[in-house]
Amino acid sequence: MNSVARTLFIDRGEIWNKVSLLAEIKTNRAELMGVIQFLYEIGNKNNIKSIVRRIAFAACLYGIWNERNSRIFKDSKRSYEEVLKSIIEIVRNKLMSLMVKDSTAVRSIEQIWAISMRKVGLKMKDIAV
Repeated sequence: MNSVARTLFIDRGEIWNKVSLLAEIKTNRAELMGVIQFLYEIGNKNNIKSIVRRIAFAACLYGIWNERNSRIFKDSKRSYEEVLKSIIEIVRNKLMSLMVKDSTAVRSIEQIWAISMRKVGLKMKDIAV
């Protein structure tokens, strides 16, 4: 295993642990296929927690793959903290772009990710700026 792959393998575990904790993905499966199987088994519902899990998983894959390509092809390296921060920003931005119904689950997600989501039926005067 070359140094790029070894570093990403170590960092990936740390990154995935943090992202899965934020996205409330509760599985002890650490390898990619195990996580995919877990997400498949719990189903792709249209509730906010399921949506967050899918967004977080996709963002994590994208962020790790992008970092891998940068290290191999551009000879640039970010720390795992920087990669994690960029993944979290991707998830936050995607969540803020969604139009959702207000619920306790949505408010919980807003609190966990430190965001404010657009709500169905709210008028501009109802939104605190």
